[in-house]
Amino acid sequence: MPPQDNAGQARSGLIDSVVGKAKEAAGAVLNNDELAKEGQLRQAEAHAQREASADEAVADARASQATDELTEAQREARAREQQLAARESAETSAAQRQEQQEAAAAEARADALADERQRQAAARAEQDVQSATAQAHQQRVSADVQEQSAERTASELDQQAAAAERAAAALEPTEEATR
Repeated sequence: MPPQDNAGQARSGLIDSVVGKAKEAAGAVLNNDELAKEGQLRQAEAHAQREASADEAVADARASQATDELTEAQREARAREQQLAARESAETSAAQRQEQQEAAAAEARADALADERQRQAAARAEQDVQSATAQAHQQRVSADVQEQSAERTASELDQQAAAAERAAAALEPTEEATR
Protein backbone atom coordinates (compact mmCIF):
# COMPACT_ATOMS: atom_id res chain seq x y z
CA MET A 1 0.00 0.00 0.00
CA PRO A 2 1.11 3.58 -0.52
CA PRO A 3 2.52 5.34 2.59
CA GLN A 4 -0.48 7.70 2.76
CA ASP A 5 -2.87 4.77 3.22
CA ASN A 6 -0.64 3.25 5.89
CA ALA A 7 -0.53 6.57 7.76
CA GLY A 8 -4.30 6.92 7.50
CA GLN A 9 -4.81 3.41 8.81
CA ALA A 10 -2.40 4.07 11.67
CA ARG A 11 -4.36 7.21 12.65
CA SER A 12 -7.64 5.33 12.35
CA GLY A 13 -6.27 2.48 14.50
CA LEU A 14 -5.01 4.94 17.13
CA ILE A 15 -8.36 6.71 17.21
CA ASP A 16 -10.22 3.40 17.48
CA SER A 17 -7.88 2.35 20.30
CA VAL A 18 -8.43 5.62 22.21
CA VAL A 19 -12.20 5.44 21.64
CA GLY A 20 -12.20 1.81 22.79
CA LYS A 21 -10.21 2.69 25.94
CA ALA A 22 -12.58 5.56 26.66
CA LYS A 23 -15.65 3.31 26.27
CA GLU A 24 -14.07 0.65 28.47
CA ALA A 25 -13.27 3.24 31.16
CA ALA A 26 -16.73 4.77 30.87
CA GLY A 27 -18.33 1.33 31.11
CA ALA A 28 -16.30 0.59 34.26
CA VAL A 29 -17.16 3.93 35.88
CA LEU A 30 -20.82 3.66 34.92
CA ASN A 31 -20.94 -0.02 35.75
CA ASN A 32 -22.12 -0.73 32.23
CA ASP A 33 -20.66 -4.05 31.19
CA GLU A 34 -21.99 -3.70 27.67
CA LEU A 35 -20.16 -0.41 27.16
CA ALA A 36 -16.97 -1.86 28.67
CA LYS A 37 -17.15 -4.88 26.38
CA GLU A 38 -17.76 -2.63 23.39
CA GLY A 39 -14.66 -0.61 24.38
CA GLN A 40 -12.58 -3.80 24.73
CA LEU A 41 -13.87 -5.01 21.38
CA ARG A 42 -12.98 -1.69 19.75
CA GLN A 43 -9.48 -1.88 21.23
CA ALA A 44 -9.08 -5.47 19.99
CA GLU A 45 -10.17 -4.40 16.52
CA ALA A 46 -7.70 -1.50 16.60
CA HIS A 47 -4.94 -3.89 17.75
CA ALA A 48 -5.83 -6.39 14.98
CA GLN A 49 -5.87 -3.53 12.48
CA ARG A 50 -2.41 -2.34 13.67
CA GLU A 51 -1.06 -5.90 13.37
CA ALA A 52 -2.64 -6.25 9.92
CA SER A 53 -1.12 -2.91 8.88
CA ALA A 54 2.28 -3.99 10.25
CA ASP A 55 2.00 -7.36 8.47
CA GLU A 56 0.97 -5.55 5.30
CA ALA A 57 3.92 -3.17 5.62
CA VAL A 58 6.27 -6.13 6.15
CA ALA A 59 4.71 -7.91 3.15
CA ASP A 60 5.05 -4.74 1.06
CA ALA A 61 8.70 -4.41 2.11
CA ARG A 62 9.34 -8.06 1.31
CA ALA A 63 7.57 -7.72 -2.05
CA SER A 64 9.63 -4.62 -2.82
CA GLN A 65 12.80 -6.46 -1.81
CA ALA A 66 11.78 -9.50 -3.92
CA THR A 67 11.07 -7.19 -6.86
CA ASP A 68 14.47 -5.57 -6.42
CA GLU A 69 16.15 -8.98 -6.17
CA LEU A 70 14.28 -10.20 -9.24
CA THR A 71 15.30 -7.09 -11.17
CA GLU A 72 18.92 -7.60 -10.11
CA ALA A 73 18.78 -11.31 -11.00
CA GLN A 74 17.32 -10.44 -14.41
CA ARG A 75 20.02 -7.82 -14.94
CA GLU A 76 22.72 -10.34 -13.98
CA ALA A 77 21.14 -12.96 -16.25
CA ARG A 78 21.11 -10.52 -19.17
CA ALA A 79 24.72 -9.59 -18.48
CA ARG A 80 25.66 -13.28 -18.29
CA GLU A 81 23.79 -13.96 -21.55
CA GLN A 82 25.64 -11.09 -23.20
CA GLN A 83 28.97 -12.42 -21.90
CA LEU A 84 28.13 -15.90 -23.16
CA ALA A 85 27.03 -14.54 -26.53
CA ALA A 86 30.24 -12.49 -26.78
CA ARG A 87 32.35 -15.51 -25.79
CA GLU A 88 30.47 -17.74 -28.25
CA SER A 89 30.91 -15.14 -30.97
CA ALA A 90 34.62 -14.86 -30.17
CA GLU A 91 34.99 -18.65 -30.12
CA THR A 92 33.10 -18.92 -33.41
CA SER A 93 35.28 -16.21 -34.93
CA ALA A 94 38.40 -17.92 -33.59
CA ALA A 95 37.23 -21.27 -34.97
CA GLN A 96 36.47 -19.67 -38.34
CA ARG A 97 39.89 -18.00 -38.38
CA GLN A 98 41.48 -21.34 -37.46
CA GLU A 99 39.58 -23.08 -40.27
CA GLN A 100 40.60 -20.36 -42.72
CA GLN A 101 44.22 -20.62 -41.62
CA GLU A 102 44.14 -24.40 -41.94
CA ALA A 103 42.53 -24.14 -45.37
CA ALA A 104 45.13 -21.59 -46.47
CA ALA A 105 47.93 -23.81 -45.13
CA ALA A 106 46.48 -26.85 -46.91
CA GLU A 107 46.17 -24.85 -50.13
CA ALA A 108 49.77 -23.65 -49.76
CA ARG A 109 50.94 -27.23 -49.17
CA ALA A 110 48.99 -28.39 -52.23
CA ASP A 111 50.47 -25.58 -54.32
CA ALA A 112 53.97 -26.39 -53.09
CA LEU A 113 53.43 -30.08 -53.83
CA ALA A 114 52.12 -29.25 -57.31
CA ASP A 115 55.10 -26.96 -57.92
CA GLU A 116 57.51 -29.65 -56.74
CA ARG A 117 55.88 -32.26 -58.96
CA GLN A 118 56.02 -29.83 -61.88
CA ARG A 119 59.74 -29.21 -61.22
CA GLN A 120 60.36 -32.95 -61.01
CA ALA A 121 58.45 -33.54 -64.26
CA ALA A 122 60.40 -30.75 -65.96
CA ALA A 123 63.67 -32.24 -64.68
CA ARG A 124 62.67 -35.70 -65.95
CA ALA A 125 61.64 -34.18 -69.29
CA GLU A 126 64.99 -32.37 -69.49
CA GLN A 127 66.81 -35.62 -68.67
CA ASP A 128 64.75 -37.42 -71.32
CA VAL A 129 65.59 -34.70 -73.88
CA GLN A 130 69.27 -34.89 -72.98
CA SER A 131 69.20 -38.68 -73.14
CA ALA A 132 67.39 -38.62 -76.50
CA THR A 133 69.81 -35.98 -77.79
CA ALA A 134 72.76 -38.08 -76.64
CA GLN A 135 71.26 -41.20 -78.26
CA ALA A 136 70.60 -39.30 -81.48
CA HIS A 137 74.15 -37.98 -81.47
CA GLN A 138 75.47 -41.45 -80.77
CA GLN A 139 73.34 -42.89 -83.55
CA ARG A 140 74.58 -40.17 -85.94
CA VAL A 141 78.17 -40.90 -84.97
CA SER A 142 77.50 -44.63 -85.39
CA ALA A 143 75.82 -43.97 -88.75
CA ASP A 144 78.74 -41.77 -89.82
CA VAL A 145 81.17 -44.50 -88.77
CA GLN A 146 79.11 -47.11 -90.64
CA GLU A 147 78.89 -44.82 -93.67
CA GLN A 148 82.63 -44.26 -93.64
CA SER A 149 83.16 -48.00 -93.20
CA ALA A 150 80.76 -48.68 -96.06
CA GLU A 151 82.50 -46.07 -98.19
CA ARG A 152 85.89 -47.65 -97.41
CA THR A 153 84.48 -51.08 -98.15
CA ALA A 154 82.98 -49.78 -101.40
CA SER A 155 86.25 -48.08 -102.27
CA GLU A 156 88.15 -51.25 -101.48
CA LEU A 157 85.68 -53.27 -103.51
CA ASP A 158 85.96 -50.76 -106.37
CA GLN A 159 89.70 -51.05 -106.17
CA GLN A 160 89.50 -54.85 -106.12
CA ALA A 161 87.06 -54.77 -109.02
CA ALA A 162 89.38 -52.44 -110.94
CA ALA A 163 92.31 -54.69 -110.14
CA ALA A 164 90.32 -57.73 -111.22
CA GLU A 165 89.34 -55.98 -114.43
CA ARG A 166 92.92 -55.07 -115.08
CA ALA A 167 93.99 -58.60 -114.34
CA ALA A 168 91.25 -59.89 -116.61
CA ALA A 169 92.19 -57.46 -119.31
CA ALA A 170 95.76 -58.50 -118.99
CA LEU A 171 94.74 -62.11 -119.33
CA GLU A 172 92.50 -61.70 -122.31
CA PRO A 173 95.13 -60.84 -124.88
CA THR A 174 97.03 -63.73 -123.76
CA GLU A 175 94.10 -65.97 -124.30
CA GLU A 176 93.61 -64.74 -127.79
CA ALA A 177 97.15 -65.43 -128.47
CA THR A 178 96.71 -68.92 -127.27
CA ARG A 179 93.90 -69.67 -129.50
